This record gives sequence, structure tokens and C-alpha cells, in this order.
Amino acid sequence: MKADAVGRTAEAGTAGRNLVQAADHNLRITLEAIRRGGPLARSDLARLTGLSEPGVGNILKQLLAGGLVAKAGRAGRAAGFGLAENAAFGLGIDLPGERAATAVVVDLRGRVRLRRRFDVEDRREVEELRDAVLACIGTERDRLAGCGVALGEGVSLSAMPCLEPLLAASPETFILRDTDAASLGELHFGMPEDGSFATVFIDRTVRAGFVIEGRLFRGVRGRAGRLGRMHVDGDGSPLDAVAGAGAMPGFPFAEAAPGILDAGWRAWLDRAALPLMDAVVAVAGFLGPAAVFVGGRLPEAVLAAIADRLNEERARRVGHPEQPFWLPWIAPATLAEDGAAMGAAAATFFSRLLPDPRR
Repeated sequence: MKADAVGRTAEAGTAGRNLVQAADHNLRITLEAIRRGGPLARSDLARLTGLSEPGVGNILKQLLAGGLVAKAGRAGRAAGFGLAENAAFGLGIDLPGERAATAVVVDLRGRVRLRRRFDVEDRREVEELRDAVLACIGTERDRLAGCGVALGEGVSLSAMPCLEPLLAASPETFILRDTDAASLGELHFGMPEDGSFATVFIDRTVRAGFVIEGRLFRGVRGRAGRLGRMHVDGDGSPLDAVAGAGAMPGFPFAEAAPGILDAGWRAWLDRAALPLMDAVVAVAGFLGPAAVFVGGRLPEAVLAAIADRLNEERARRVGHPEQPFWLPWIAPATLAEDGAAMGAAAATFFSRLLPDPRR
């Protein structure tokens, strides 16, 4: 949420909550307003959250005592409150199902303090990563909000015993789908104004994550977003077979791989563009998102090229009288290939400190 959206959230009030839940809700929306727009004066926070100034004052006392916020000087104006330098940290791990995985440590301000690729089957490498994470956080271990783990389709954390030393360093572990993690990352670090968007996640299968009016939408038993099972082309092939990254030359890509946009890759894009656009039309027709992001475990240049091609097709379609004029803009995911890991880290903040879009 943007800072001005916090007030809209507050308008719903705390109906149906007991006093403890209401107090927790008020603390979370106040901290979110500071995160989005700080430093902010007490009067600004009261306006944005819909709370009284005395109520905001009591919340600020708690946040100051907890080391989450700090006073920020503002010349000639009332004292403002901003996030403390080391307010909180989140550990995010993206497990695609390959041996190579990605881990990030992100602070509450959204800064990446640590990023590392590692081998999930190499216990020594995992222990070195654990030590690096703890060194990054420093002496205040209680600043680690938790560890979020984004799982690729069909991946089970229980099948990766070498991760135990890393997970044990965190006070709590939160498990989520990679598509949900990528959507949470987009929501936390760069969502559109009205908070409604879809993330088309191109992996070995083509799936999607949805955020509707600032809330994560997962469907019944988490079944939403299985775009790859759509039948496309005249022969009825599933979208996974045509546009899944498994059919993409060079996948999975080595980081900073040279010449990734070669002739073979562009041939894949030529085949995949129209079926992917049909999937975007279906998503847009049902949900009406403000934007569609193209994400996945793909280099930034690859995601940008896919988004550019889809926007070319979008321009062609919206200019035709028999085609949908309401198609949303399509953009590469803000966090590129780190979207799932960053979103998993953000999930720890949602679980403990900020308004949780999963509720």
C-alpha cells in the first residue's frame, strides 16, 4: 500500500476485532504509513491512519521502545518519525526445485543487505550462508522477523535436509508458493496505485499470482493462477508446452549469461507471444487488474524482452474494433529474477509487523 492507501484501509475500522486484535491492527497500519511515507509527524499519521493523535502517540511510544522507529529532525517543523536504521530484517529463500537456490536478507526499508546463490544439497555451503546471514544482522538477532521460503511447483521443503542449519537460525519459518511470493514482492516493493495486479510467472510451467485491491488472492486451496493448463494453438497444446521456460533455449540461465537473447531464444518468443497474450486477455477479462507483470526466474533482459513483445501485441489488439480496448499495461516484474526471494522476505514483515495482505 502507498501511504495514502493506509487511510483507506483504516476506514474499514476494527469491527469484529477484539481489543488485542484492534491494537495490533492499529500498530501495523501506523508502521506501514511510516514505512511508506516517513518521516511523518504525529498529525500526519493521525490523518493517514484515521486514528486520534493521542492514540498515535501511544503507538509511537511502543514503536520507539521496540526500536522500530526513530525520531527524525525536520527543520522548522514538528518532529517526524521514520524507520530505525536496523528496525527489522527478513530472510527470503527461493527454492525452484533445482540445486541452485537464492537467498536474500532485506531490511524493513526495502534495502537488500545480502544476496547469495547457493547449493541446497551442500551442507557446508548452507552453513556458510547461515553465518553470513547472522553476520549481516549483527548482534541484535531478535531483529530477524523470520525466514520466508518460496517453493517452486512440486517442491517440498522436507526433501531438503541440508537447509536445516539455515532455517534453525530464524525464529520462525513461513512457507508460500513462489507465485504468491513474487506477488507479495511486487506489492511490497513496487505495486501500482490501486493495488490490483497480476504476475504471470514463467517457469517450467506458466502460472500466475493475483493481488486484488491490496489482497493476495489464492483461490480455493491455492489453485488460482494455473494458466499453463490452458489449451492453445490449433492442436490443443497446453500453454506450458508452448510458453513454459522448459522450452526456452538456455533455461535455467546462468547469472549474467552472455548472448541470452540469441536467435534460438527469439524463435521461442515468436512461438510463445500470442499464446501468452491470450492468457493475459483471459486474466484481464476476469479480474481487471491495473497492470500485468511478467516475472519468473529469468534474467531482467529476458523479462523485459517478453514484456515488450506482449505490449506490441497489446497495442495491435486494442487498436482493433473487435478486440478488448481495456487490456492493462504489461511490464517486467520490478524485482526480476529475485521476485520470489524478495517476496518471501517481505512475507516475514507481513506476518509480524505490517498489514498482512494474505488475511
